Amino acid sequence: YNLPKLEEQTQNSYEAFQNKLKKATPLKGSNADLYFYENADEQEWSYLLEIPILGNDPNAQEKTMVLEFIRSRREQSKVYTELLVDQPYKRLQRLNKYDFAVYHNKKQLDSKGNIYGSVLTLDNLPDPDKFLEQNIGNRTEIIYKSADEKTVVIIGRDRETIIKMISLFSYMLTLMIGIVFIAMGLNTIFKFIPNTFNFYLLRSPSLKNKIQLAVVVLTVFSFLFIGFTTTWFFKNSSEEYHEKRLERKASSVLTDAQREIERMSASLSPTRKLHVKDIKSILKPVSETHRIDINLYDLNGNLIGSSEEDLYRKEVISRQMGSVAFQALSRHGRSHYTQDGEHIGSLNYKAAYVSLLGPNEEPVAYMGLPYYSKQSKMSNDVTLFLSTLINVYVFLLFIAGGIAMWTARSITKHITKIGERLKETKLGKNNAPLEWESDDEIGALIKEYNKMIRQLDSSVKKLAQSEREGAWREMAKQVAHEIKNPLTPMKLSIQYLQHAFQSRPDNVEPLLKRVSATLIEQIDNLSHIATEFSNFAKMPQAENQQIVLNNHVTSVYNLFRSENVDMRLSVPKESFVVFADKNHLVRVFNNLIKNAIQAIPEDRNGVITVSLYKQDDEVAIVCVHDNGSGISDDKKNKVFVPNFTTKNSGTGLGLAISKNIIESVNGRIWFETEVGIGTKFFVELPIIEIKEPEYTPEY
Repeated sequence: YNLPKLEEQTQNSYEAFQNKLKKATPLKGSNADLYFYENADEQEWSYLLEIPILGNDPNAQEKTMVLEFIRSRREQSKVYTELLVDQPYKRLQRLNKYDFAVYHNKKQLDSKGNIYGSVLTLDNLPDPDKFLEQNIGNRTEIIYKSADEKTVVIIGRDRETIIKMISLFSYMLTLMIGIVFIAMGLNTIFKFIPNTFNFYLLRSPSLKNKIQLAVVVLTVFSFLFIGFTTTWFFKNSSEEYHEKRLERKASSVLTDAQREIERMSASLSPTRKLHVKDIKSILKPVSETHRIDINLYDLNGNLIGSSEEDLYRKEVISRQMGSVAFQALSRHGRSHYTQDGEHIGSLNYKAAYVSLLGPNEEPVAYMGLPYYSKQSKMSNDVTLFLSTLINVYVFLLFIAGGIAMWTARSITKHITKIGERLKETKLGKNNAPLEWESDDEIGALIKEYNKMIRQLDSSVKKLAQSEREGAWREMAKQVAHEIKNPLTPMKLSIQYLQHAFQSRPDNVEPLLKRVSATLIEQIDNLSHIATEFSNFAKMPQAENQQIVLNNHVTSVYNLFRSENVDMRLSVPKESFVVFADKNHLVRVFNNLIKNAIQAIPEDRNGVITVSLYKQDDEVAIVCVHDNGSGISDDKKNKVFVPNFTTKNSGTGLGLAISKNIIESVNGRIWFETEVGIGTKFFVELPIIEIKEPEYTPEY
């Protein structure tokens, strides 16, 4: 509100104010005599305040003073208004998002936005003192009519579109993903979430996860890079635009001001010089023409005039010119200078300073033009762009995630198949090739895999044939060696018998008995050799069943107790049940104990310990420990090889057969030895659980 100066009130008499008071409406709730005056026909509204004047003389006539407050709307394009009005009306933060219009007697009194006309043309109005909500196109509005039916208020705004709802979803999704990744990172470091949730970042991701993660991370970083670049571009573009706009503004203001100064100088008498106070008269017309605030300074940088005198009178703004600009104009002789860092409180703005030249082309004053660029508008533009970009990138993220999953699956599917096939690949098995239609890197890999399995099958066949031939050669050598040994004494015995029959036929009978016994012994030895090789070539069909291992270990121990060694047995009371062929197991234990007895030197008292115990609640172990001569290092790797033996007699097939028997029931056999001290042979067999039969009561 502007208070008119006293000299401007001469045209209004006290009677005129009294007439206004008679027509005015007193305001309720006001302690003072405050009235509201309304003249809708002349578009005139004001507040009147009647104040009695009391003098010292009680007999003097009472006097009254009337103050009239007339609303004067300020042009919103002025700079200081934008700077100082930093809070919305009644602190309603969202009020600037709405358009409104106030009508009185169908004539517009006030409005915001260019939506509503100067005359009310709506036919559909609410009842007095009621509200009416209506939707017109993409707008939603609320209309209010006062109780006296003279005033109508319309307020409205554009409705939120589906894009804004999508934006809310995008923001929430982005925030949720960010929180989840942060929580996963913290849990990976501090481990505050139970391991059952597996809430960790990928430590050693698979190829599929790496491809998916690479695409998603590339999308996210693209968004961040574009967002950062966009913000930087908007900021630089805005600064450059406003910098040039201020220069153009300052140039046009200076041109008009210089024209006014020239016109003013031409109208002065030759004896009168242009004074700086004369220049003050150009402030108002130039300010109104260019819709900008102007400050006028003398050559010492002191304020001598402004289009906003109230701000300087109330010391809101300094009365001194900017120091840097003053130095640039006064000392360095520059014609104009733009200074950043001007501020009112926490609000910063630019100011352009120019020199005003007199008739002699010498500076007579300096003019300052404050300029405030609406950073909020630029922020809104950036926010709008980024929100749209987020929407696009959220959907791109879904699309990229889907493409990444499909691509990763298509790439890794056949690699996974190759891995599974490699696990299933066995020598001698018919390994099926993979099929791939595309001639790409995966196709080349699959082609090499198919080539490899073909070569493998060929190599397996050649290897099998070579092994069979080698095995038969070794077997033939061993059989020949074993058969040749008893044939020599048999031949000598028969030759000796022939010689004796020719030379001493009467004494042949005792010799015949002795030779016959030798031949029978050697024939039995040949039969034993043939049986051993036959058993190794083809093991008898196993008849596996549930057997109590304790009983068979004890039985074998009792069989060898009569030997000339100290036999010891350690068997727990707990029964260990295994699934195997009992005859095969007895054969293995017989072989181990027999080898232990034969390994003891003649000059040593033999001690053999047979023990049975359980390990890890899953396997039973039988240990045969002797104090024999042990096995040397050069023979350790040949113990379970067929045809190898450390004894003077035998085929060397016992331990090889024992190894095949134990491994056929998912067990294993190994030994520990020390030369000169003894050897321990271990047989490990898996323990099975015996299921008790369900009891069915009889009725």
